[in-house]
Amino acid sequence: MQDELKGLNGEQFSHLFRAVKAHLVGPKETDYVVMGGFPMGGADAPWFWIVRFDQDHPRVIFFTFANGFELLSMRNNGYPNIRSRAFAGGTEYTNVYHYDGEQYLLVRRYQREAK
Repeated sequence: MQDELKGLNGEQFSHLFRAVKAHLVGPKETDYVVMGGFPMGGADAPWFWIVRFDQDHPRVIFFTFANGFELLSMRNNGYPNIRSRAFAGGTEYTNVYHYDGEQYLLVRRYQREAK
């Protein structure tokens, strides 16, 4: 797949992603929630990133592959905790992430057989 992506121009490459602006800390901070479309995703679940803009230097502070994720009311270092869920092979995977001041880190992982 890497060889196929090499031939894409900027516009074609941008169509592999969908992004929405979010203010996770407050109205003065700008973050983007980005979802990758095929092939920037997995077979069972899409890939998600949160990209933070620090003046002119965007950086990825969160990545997960999941069927979706939610921002929780509890916070660490000003950012909301995140819970993601993915379903694969009859199993549900739930991950919880906390922001450590630089990036989100996985702090808990659960799995159970889906009903």
